[in-house]
Amino acid sequence: MRHPPPPGLFQTAFPACRGWHRFAPGARHRHNIRRSVIFPFGSPLKSCVLSAAVSWKIHDGWHVLCIGSVVPVRTVITIFNNAPIAFCAFACHILRKEGVVAASRVAIVSVRDRTAAAFADAIGEGFALLASQGEAHKGAANVLLKVDVRDDGNDRPVVATTPALVEALARRFREAGSTVAIGDTPGGSGYRLWHQIRRLLLGKLRGRIRGKNYDDLMVLYGAVQSLKLFTELDSLDVPDTAKPLVLLDDLGVESQIDFFKGSGIADAADACGATLRRFDLEPFDTVTSPAGTFLASVLLCRAIAEADHILSVARAGISAEGRISGALANMFGVVPTSMRAPYERTARLASASDEMVVDIFAAVSPPPFAVIDAAGIAGREGATDTRNLVIMSPDCVAADTVLAALCHAGPANRPLLDAAEKAGCGCAALDRIEILGEPVGQHGGPR
Repeated sequence: MRHPPPPGLFQTAFPACRGWHRFAPGARHRHNIRRSVIFPFGSPLKSCVLSAAVSWKIHDGWHVLCIGSVVPVRTVITIFNNAPIAFCAFACHILRKEGVVAASRVAIVSVRDRTAAAFADAIGEGFALLASQGEAHKGAANVLLKVDVRDDGNDRPVVATTPALVEALARRFREAGSTVAIGDTPGGSGYRLWHQIRRLLLGKLRGRIRGKNYDDLMVLYGAVQSLKLFTELDSLDVPDTAKPLVLLDDLGVESQIDFFKGSGIADAADACGATLRRFDLEPFDTVTSPAGTFLASVLLCRAIAEADHILSVARAGISAEGRISGALANMFGVVPTSMRAPYERTARLASASDEMVVDIFAAVSPPPFAVIDAAGIAGREGATDTRNLVIMSPDCVAADTVLAALCHAGPANRPLLDAAEKAGCGCAALDRIEILGEPVGQHGGPR
């Protein structure tokens, strides 16, 4: 067993011990521990808490958290279920309160206009304010920008992250030598397309099922209705029929999921050489959620597994009930469209909607960097408020907490933010967040 560092050393992760959780053996995982930070012992409480240094080891495929004193390590806490997550969140709270661990940092920067050049200046200022914490993308081979495109699949306009902001971010990373992908799922238009595909499949089968009995037909009907991913269409196995029954390319799916084009994101990608990824048209991976309060495992798009650095490039929104949508809610779009309704409906039945969002967010690794487009606080019908701000932070929970304060969003947002903090995803207490740049009070409240 490894001995702890000498007194005065504390190895920590930013922002909130996100890496300290259990993963199944063999599961894909990455640590959120970037560096070791040296802190002197100051107060008796610090000496008491930090005479035990926190270090890492891997034992039989499990992450193990070792708590040691100035003598060789005596206590080993195996990361298991929610207890260690709560422990890490509590420990992080104590250490921050004592000033040992730096508070989560959020940059609020103003944008002079809605052009890509103006957004480039704003995000450059934001990264400079956050210093090294904001530059984790440097050296990343593959960067994923998870944008926020809200397409209801009807005649209402597509609401999306401002394309100029997406272009500015993508260009910055491209100039740093990274490969940049921009991705999302289609939302409402995806539901409509699924209904169309199922009708088409059943229509193709109509002439081939004559003479079959109820049991045979129910197996066939169930196979069609149980399809969850577009990639499963090519392998749909129907007895006594030529295989495959239908090819994805034959359906013109990509041309029908045109939300990137309708939102202007496609033009932004073309302008800076980024790749568009429609998550629904790609494979998905089953990933264990380290939070696991409601969803023990989550279907995540393949783009997550391939990314070295992920940004949640969210469009700030606020509902009639005062609930904000920001960096956390944006990551709901990494699950397939076909699973959104089952996740949402079952979570509502269990009164666990907030926990469901947190479970999905916690499964995303590496933890996303938040870039929230608050230039227009958007409802379902489009922009309803203009603030010309961008919120940036390596802590998505802290970024959403600041967004809620800017909007005076009220207590409706506390369950989600508190659930995220409890799961160790970040900081949800405004008094423990270091706000850089524009002061919240200057912009707070609805207009």
